Amino acid sequence: MIAVELKPGIPGARRACLRPLCGTDEVLIQQGAPQETLALLQQLLVDDGEGAVAPKQARDLPVCDVDRLLAELHLRYFGDQIESRTRCQGCGKAFDVSFSLSSLLMTVNELRTQVSAGLAGPDNDGVFLAADGRRFRLPTMRDLEAVAGLPPEAAAQRMRQDCVLEGDPDQDPEVLEEAMAAVGPVLDTDLDAACPHCGKAQKVRFELQSYFAQALAAERRFVNHEVHQLARAYGWQRSEILAMTQEDRRAHVRLVSAEGAAVRRRTTLS
Repeated sequence: MIAVELKPGIPGARRACLRPLCGTDEVLIQQGAPQETLALLQQLLVDDGEGAVAPKQARDLPVCDVDRLLAELHLRYFGDQIESRTRCQGCGKAFDVSFSLSSLLMTVNELRTQVSAGLAGPDNDGVFLAADGRRFRLPTMRDLEAVAGLPPEAAAQRMRQDCVLEGDPDQDPEVLEEAMAAVGPVLDTDLDAACPHCGKAQKVRFELQSYFAQALAAERRFVNHEVHQLARAYGWQRSEILAMTQEDRRAHVRLVSAEGAAVRRRTTLS
């Protein structure tokens, strides 16, 4: 079980509990789309009693909290290192970019603690108070779904109108958006990189939700291979194998592989 403290969480719930990944979760991600990632979170969330986010409340989570949950899943199942391939904006050649996810999380947390004293909250309902008197909440996954397909400017305006609970949402929009970014930082960021081919310095965009979904989608072929191995070895049905946790499935795959290697060695020696 993965337990994560959330900030701000949702009214009445500031922690989330995720059960271990199993095969049915892993094969859910096919295209690497954010909608699939949200569906995955709904499956993994465990209703752990009072104060815990329920599965049906996944869409009501602020985007920053969803990123925090996905970061914990990445650390557990893929490790700390983020590795991606991009193309140079100068010479056009491909090169690899890597960084530490835990270091990025630490940087985000440090920025959050340095928020201006003019901001207060969150209160018990997850509402913040800005220095100009406006009360606002942070954008949720449901908010993102509501503005999907809108032009960027219209989407931003709709988001402000939905998230500002008291005060003028269109007054000093930059100030409001900076305040939201300060108290609810998401793991979408521009990373500094230099092309190893031509040396050009540039920014590389990293978006955790898309990256995590794509990482799981890439694992699908390995899941199918492991299902095949266990089905041949034990005669189990695909549904039975996919119901196993990833840890148990891979432990059995290692046993099957070790037994096969031992048989091959005995055959070679005989």
